[in-house]
Amino acid sequence: MKNILIISDTHGDINGVSEILNNNKIDYIIHLGDNYADIDNIKALSKGIPIWYICGNHDLEWLEPKEILFKINGIKIYATHGHKLDIKLGYDELISIGKSNEAQIVLCGHSHIQKCIYKDGILVINPGSFSESRDKNISGSYCILQIEKSNINVICRWNEYEEILGVEINTVKLEEYNPKYKELFIQEKNNLINLLNDKIIQIEHVGSTSMPGIVSKPIIDIVVAIKDLSQIKEIENILVKEGYIYRGPIESQND
Repeated sequence: MKNILIISDTHGDINGVSEILNNNKIDYIIHLGDNYADIDNIKALSKGIPIWYICGNHDLEWLEPKEILFKINGIKIYATHGHKLDIKLGYDELISIGKSNEAQIVLCGHSHIQKCIYKDGILVINPGSFSESRDKNISGSYCILQIEKSNINVICRWNEYEEILGVEINTVKLEEYNPKYKELFIQEKNNLINLLNDKIIQIEHVGSTSMPGIVSKPIIDIVVAIKDLSQIKEIENILVKEGYIYRGPIESQND
């Protein structure tokens, strides 16, 4: 399996890149533009990991490349910054260019908003901005693309919220309802979908934080329905690898 770190729009701030490289097996790095000057600093951190890069609208006009087309494990990938394709208005033109180049994956940045969609046979990945995200309540985001033969997986990640939800052990803590509960659930739901893909039937936000207007413990409870219980060990391995903590099955208790 090849793991590709996809980042964009660092704008001079690459704090955190070293931590990502230390905590993940990364085989390639792709920087999708803005700013070109960050590439040398990333190369110094990457310890020989191959790097592709694109020049964006905040880079000097004469700098190249503006687009690249390459293969990883037989998968053809087209990458550009996106500002000349009006990707803030949609991804149709980018998808069209990907098709004309017979690409299976297209990459772009520019919007500072993380996006991962599959449309017209093309996987579109926008990692958002590493340092200046326009996603609500996120300071920065990136993606890790995993390719093993014809199997493709995308892990979308973002920097932690400034305020971490949860309670200490042996502590009961109640708070007024906060709209960020819904936002946190949606982000975690999207992450689980990216990790587990077709293994999932449904994901629901449950518990007191799912009900606006009531006092609750600041913990997001999520229920995930899967298609096949025989896949539970595989699912456990996937989630543990991504940093989730497995607590084991819930044992029934006799009175």
